[in-house]
Formats: sequence, C-alpha cells, structure tokens
Amino acid sequence: MDVIDVQPKFFDALHLAGVVLVQVGHYEKALHLLDRAKAIKSNHYELQYNRANALFGLERYKEALQGYSRAIELRPSYALAFLGQSNVLTKLEAHEHAAACIDCAIRLMPDYELLFFNRGNIMETLGKTDEAIRSFDRAIEIAPSYAQAWHNRANLLGLTKRFDEAKNGFNEVIRLNPQDYDAYLSLAATYLSLREFDDAIKTYENVIALSPENADAHHAFSHCLLQAGQFDRAWDEYSWRWGTKNFTSRHKLLTIQPSWSPDKKPENLLIWAEQGVGDEIFWGANFKAAQKLANKLTVQTDPRLINLFSCALPDIQFVSSKEPVPQTAYDAHLPMGDLGQALKLNAQSIHKFAGPYLKADAAKAKKMRATLCPKGQKLCGVSWKSSNKDIGAKKSMRLEDLLPALRLPGMVFVNLQYGDVAQEIADLKAEHSIEILQYSEVDNFNDLDGLANLIEACDVVLTTSNSTAHLAGALNQETINLVSFGGARIWYWLNEVNGRSLWYPSVKLVEQERDDDGWSAAVDRAVKHMSGLVS
Repeated sequence: MDVIDVQPKFFDALHLAGVVLVQVGHYEKALHLLDRAKAIKSNHYELQYNRANALFGLERYKEALQGYSRAIELRPSYALAFLGQSNVLTKLEAHEHAAACIDCAIRLMPDYELLFFNRGNIMETLGKTDEAIRSFDRAIEIAPSYAQAWHNRANLLGLTKRFDEAKNGFNEVIRLNPQDYDAYLSLAATYLSLREFDDAIKTYENVIALSPENADAHHAFSHCLLQAGQFDRAWDEYSWRWGTKNFTSRHKLLTIQPSWSPDKKPENLLIWAEQGVGDEIFWGANFKAAQKLANKLTVQTDPRLINLFSCALPDIQFVSSKEPVPQTAYDAHLPMGDLGQALKLNAQSIHKFAGPYLKADAAKAKKMRATLCPKGQKLCGVSWKSSNKDIGAKKSMRLEDLLPALRLPGMVFVNLQYGDVAQEIADLKAEHSIEILQYSEVDNFNDLDGLANLIEACDVVLTTSNSTAHLAGALNQETINLVSFGGARIWYWLNEVNGRSLWYPSVKLVEQERDDDGWSAAVDRAVKHMSGLVS
C-alpha cells in the first residue's frame, strides 16, 4: 500500500492490491481499489474480471455478471471470465445458462480440472447424472489427486446404486486425505445402504476417533446401530441428534426444568414432541411403559393425535404441542426420541410393547365400509407419498407405479393419501379406467380420527413409509409398507422379524430392490401378498 500512497494513480499497484484483497476475502476494500484502477484504465480485461470477483464475493451477482461479460467483450478467449459467469448463474439458479458458460470455458481451456469439476456439479443440479459423472471423471483424469472430484463422483455413484464403485471412490478420498471425516461418513453411509453393518460400524468408529465431538457422526452412527438392532449401544449415540444440522433448526423445549434423570423419579414428567406425526405415533407405543418414569405423565403432541391417544391411554394427559405447557405443571421433561434410552429398549422389550395400541371407532368404520364397498368386496386403502422435507421424494412414488396392485380383481381401493392428489386420481381413472374412491367426509391430513376409522374399515393398507404406515400399524391393520432402498430408509423400518416390522407386527415390509430404478419389483412382491388376501 506504500506504493499507492506515493503514486495514488499507479494502475498496476491498485490492481494488484485489489486482487490480493479479493483472495483474502476483503471484498469491500478490494472493490474500492479496483474502482480506482478502473477510473484509470477501464478497458483492461483482467481488471474487469477481478472487479467482478469482488462483486461476486459481495453477493452483488447481477453487477458481477456484467463485469464478467465486459471482460469477455474485451478478451473473447478469456476462459476464466466464462467460469465467473457460470458461477454467478449458478448462484442465480440459471443452471442451463451456467452450463453453457462452463462449456465455453472448457472449449478455451480443455485441461483445467476445476472447469470439469464445476460442470459436474451443474450437471448434477440439472439431474443429468451420467453427464455429471463423466465430468468428474475428466477432472480426475487431469488431476488424479483431486479429492473433492473423487468425493462428488462417489456420491453420485451411490445415488445411482453403483455402490461398489462408490465405496472405491470414498476409499480413494480417504487415501488422499486420511483426515477427511466427511469421506468416512459417506463411506459408512454406503456400507449402511448395503446393510454391511460390520463395515459401517467400523467406519463410523473411525470417524468418531477423528472427530470425537462431531454430532453428525454420532447421530449417523446411532442410525447404523439402530438399523443393525444394536439398541443398547445406539441410544446414547442417538442423543447427539440435537447438535446436528437437521436438529439445530428444530423447536427444542425452552424450560428451566431439568431433563429427566434415572437418579430421581419426578412427580410430573412432560414428554414433548420433537419430530413429525409419524414419529409421534411410533413413540406412542411406549407411552404406557413410560408411566413408570414418573408419578404422573403429560405428553405434548400434535393436536390431531390428542383424541386418538387419549382414548387409547386414558391414564395419561395429552396436550397440544401448539401451546406451551406451564413450567409449574411438571418438574422434569423428556424429548420423545429419548424414550428408547430412558426405557432401555431392546429387541425383547420392543417385542413386548409392540402391537396395536390405538383404537378406531368400530361403528364409524363399519359405516364407512358399507358405503365404500357394499357388495362385500375386499377394501384396500392406498397411500403413495411422503411429505418428509429431507427424504420424502425418495420415499414417494407415482400413483401409476401401483398399477399392478390396482388391477387386482375383487378389490375396491380407497384413498388414504393426505394432500391434494385429486388430479392424480382423476388422471388414473381417465387413462386406465381405475377408480380410487375418496371418502369425502374425512380430511386425510387434518382429521386423523377419521383417517384411523377409514383404515379400520379396510382389509389391507398399501402404503409407502409415511405417517399412514405408522397409523395403520398402531391400529393393527394388515399393511404392506413399500420401503425405499438406501439412504431414504428410516431406521425403524429396517427392524424386522420374518419380513414384518419389529415395532408393528401387522406391517409387512417390502423393500425396494437395489437394482430396480423404480418400484416395479417391490410392487410385484406386494401384489403376490395381496393376491393371497383376495383369494
């Protein structure tokens, strides 16, 4: 900066100082110097490029795009300016245009690995998985030690169920960087998708050895142990969930009262909801056993569940999770997900508590059934979507994917799916002459008492792994649960005994097959089971 003080209009000094400040992230100061340089020499393509980099760092994306465009006007063969344009367009979610810009950069600089790495990321965003993998391959060909390219490529291979190649990729990342715990986590998740529990457990242990306070690693490890049925080890690890990225944004009870401790039995214990309706139904099977944890039990739950829970468990007070519970009303609290640890749940005790605990209104269910299938046919309830914000898309299917089941003779089908699915049902009828009945008096999302009665009216429920599966299992309704393969599986749907859920014995688990791009093989297996119910 001394040179600039002496010669305040020295272009090279202003430009170079601005570039250095951009590199260290001091974008405002950099832009000030680069603007001074621009006032001296505005037609300098590298200046325009570096000034655009400062604007990009300040998240002034439209101005940055103009700067990169000006650099290209001044030097049409300037590959880095096309790269800059691509970065801006990616931020603006104009991914097709970003791809066009990165391709221009590659034509001008075909041996620069970063361009192919960025292209791979853009292709992944566009859903062009094969193109993305080819781009990462080229980045690695140019720079064989490019660990992040190896990692991103392996992630995509895992998503496309090329698990052996994915494992090789993650192992290569670890070889290149033995301290990369993200690679260990990804490798462990790949083992877990394949149910290779011993290798998954060892890999998670390696991650935790590298980063003992890493909440994401402990939480992921807990899911591995839970899927493997190693409940005794799992519950302590599961308590790390509150430090993870997914849980830090969730509502946690704010209270001056202490957490429940086995050392002192409280007079009044508040168990509070922390996840979705399906999980509340899942943990509800343990509320009766949880009564031994305190002299009086209050459970804070989704208001849609209060009546169902209260009818089934009248000795427990149920209150709405939408309203705060006065802190004077309890002297200890416990998040619902900690019931496993508090009750020391294992395979034996789970089997003891498992089974039906909710009750539908038999008279209303009988009336529904008479309305829906008066001719004495079998009634099948269907649900095919999950609204889980993280993995719901992978657990969901199209209604049309269920066609082999919906064509079964002797069956009437009724909609159990929540949300607006009227158009999908209408399209099915128009294109395939198959009708899914809608019981208009029940709102499948808001009226869970009505939905429970509708499930009770059915002979069988065919569903994906959503809250409908939990409700049907808690009602002891014969259910076929189509469970997705890989990372979208929730751990409790992997605990099975003779093909049925350990937690809900009436629920038959039919897992999507590894080599099936869709649901056809799983649906075919479900049809075989349903055929036995019809005959």
